[in-house]
Amino acid sequence: MNSQIVPDEIDYKNFPMPQFPPTLKPGSSQNRQTAVTFGACKIVYNPICPDPDVTFYLYSRSHPETPEPVRVGSDFNVSNLMDTLFDPSKPSKIIIHGYNSDMYLNALAEIRKGAHVTSFLANSLRPYKLPRITGLDPALPGFITPNLDDKLDKTDAEFVDVYHTNAFVQGKVEESGHVDFYINGGVIQPGCWAENKSINTEKGFWGWPCPSYLQYLLGRCPPLDPQIIMGEYLNNAALGVYLVITESVAPYAVGKYDGPNIEIFFKANRDRMDILNKYKKEVMNYIDEENLIQEVYHNNNIQIKLGTELTDDVSVFSKNFTDIVNLVGFLILL
Repeated sequence: MNSQIVPDEIDYKNFPMPQFPPTLKPGSSQNRQTAVTFGACKIVYNPICPDPDVTFYLYSRSHPETPEPVRVGSDFNVSNLMDTLFDPSKPSKIIIHGYNSDMYLNALAEIRKGAHVTSFLANSLRPYKLPRITGLDPALPGFITPNLDDKLDKTDAEFVDVYHTNAFVQGKVEESGHVDFYINGGVIQPGCWAENKSINTEKGFWGWPCPSYLQYLLGRCPPLDPQIIMGEYLNNAALGVYLVITESVAPYAVGKYDGPNIEIFFKANRDRMDILNKYKKEVMNYIDEENLIQEVYHNNNIQIKLGTELTDDVSVFSKNFTDIVNLVGFLILL
């Protein structure tokens, strides 16, 4: 998860501060919070602020490898923020690593359940609203609720962009932001556990629009323009669902495609069919409409049969624009 704080014109000296539980003084044994632990999970009663289990570290150009520990809380006598190199005139990003991880992130796969923390952060900051929240795989377990205050959603910031890579497993398939990117169908990630390398690339990770994730499962979202680039430089006017495919090896980015691309179509369609076959129970629960379930799997069975034959024989097609468009359109209509 990534939330962004940028300089603004708000008078923070007179800004209404959130109401926190009693502040724990350093070294104090008073007001100790009570907790019940289940494995790596902890349920806290009588919480205190700052929570002794929550720590903050400030990375800066002066401390890129050895961050400065930061103490924060509602009591300004406890906070040491002003004694660090924190500069409120510069944009700041807060990274929440989430469940069962720590500050030393070796891969994005270690960021779990951090996205929903931003929802509680947004609730506490009202009436102030963060400019942007980036959610990486909002978790599913424990967050199946209609109450928006209990999970990440697009009301939590001026702009919320969400990236789905583990839906139907630990992540939510539910659209959660102003714009939602489903990478390789949002479920199966090729090369996920390979050696970690930078995903910075000149090609960029580009997505094409889809009316909804349900329409994707129905096979109605071929690669089409307009494409948008996901990530840090995403246009904050973007709205809706976008599909992205990646390679299984570094630098992973496929880049922006030009015109009808049969390889991208076949790869995206294979990802979709893999999801339908490997996560049939989860897909059926998600759709929850018998007629649509039948349509999804009826179309899928036909496309599996035709796709096998056409993939083997696609080389006999000329590279003529019309042949490729007709082939792609035929499969989509099914």
